[in-house]
Amino acid sequence: MKRTFFAFVLALCLLMLVSCRENEQLFVSSGGGASSEISSSEQSSLSSSQAQSEASTSSANSSTFTSSPALTGTGQGNIVSSQKPPATSKPAPKPKPTLQEIKEANSVKIKKIISKHTNDNMTPLEKAKAIYNWLYPNFGYRAVYVDLSSGFSEELTHQLAAHYFRYYRGSCEHYAAVSRLFFEEFGYECIYVKGTRYSNLSRRWGEHVWLMVNVNGDWYHVDGLFAGNFAKVMDDYFCVPDSKMEKTHKWDKENLPACTKEQILK
Repeated sequence: MKRTFFAFVLALCLLMLVSCRENEQLFVSSGGGASSEISSSEQSSLSSSQAQSEASTSSANSSTFTSSPALTGTGQGNIVSSQKPPATSKPAPKPKPTLQEIKEANSVKIKKIISKHTNDNMTPLEKAKAIYNWLYPNFGYRAVYVDLSSGFSEELTHQLAAHYFRYYRGSCEHYAAVSRLFFEEFGYECIYVKGTRYSNLSRRWGEHVWLMVNVNGDWYHVDGLFAGNFAKVMDDYFCVPDSKMEKTHKWDKENLPACTKEQILK
């Protein structure tokens, strides 16, 4: 009888154990049933909450970034500035000197050179020749285009001379212009001569400008630039007649004075 009872109890315990194991497997395989549904709902709610939280945080960060004085350039220790730097204004160009100002500046330089290279014991023509001999070694030739379509005006003469006194170089027009101002300083009337001259280097004729100078009522040719470049001595083209010049120069003889007197101060 006791054996039967113990067998019954043992069978009942085994049945209960098997039933518990099946329920446990069912719970595990179903992912927890309602618990799984609650987890999904919570996950969805959590994801929505996290998204809202991240958006709020991003908005706050963005607000903090744009309002930060250190980054917007409104405070000290600027790192980035959203404003363009103010444009720097260019200095106003200097006004061009007037003709009177150019003439005065040229006169000062002319008087200084005359004072240095002449003396009171010289006649005006001797002074003119001294400056004639000084000018060529102090002149650097550069081919510079000069518009002579309107002729040699007083303004153009002084502009050419001012160019020479600034750079100590130029073309034949500059040389003739500054020579004219020196001769006029000594009281001599001058005329520009536009013509051609012959180069024994290139074997060609080329455009050229030189002077005619009135000395005591007689006209003479003066061409220090040609003398320095092609003559044996500078004196060869200081106050010379047509007969000398026509060997190497050509010009409009019909509209210019005749130079018939023999060379002076050779």
